Amino acid sequence: MAAKAFKARLAAVQRAGNLHVADLARWFDRPHATVRGWVENGTEPGGGPLDIEHAHQLLGLLETLVKQKR
Repeated sequence: MAAKAFKARLAAVQRAGNLHVADLARWFDRPHATVRGWVENGTEPGGGPLDIEHAHQLLGLLETLVKQKR
């Protein structure tokens, strides 16, 4: 099974956590415009390999926290 797209995971966590793009921008410590691109256009996180992996790890952590209602 293919991994769920970053955009789809963001959309799901936004709905479940009642989060706005600004909330996600603070969580990821990225500019609002960058995160808006992820959410609206499906742009994947950029930067070096460690930066990309860090964004995916942060999303995983956020998904876990939202599932736990934290």
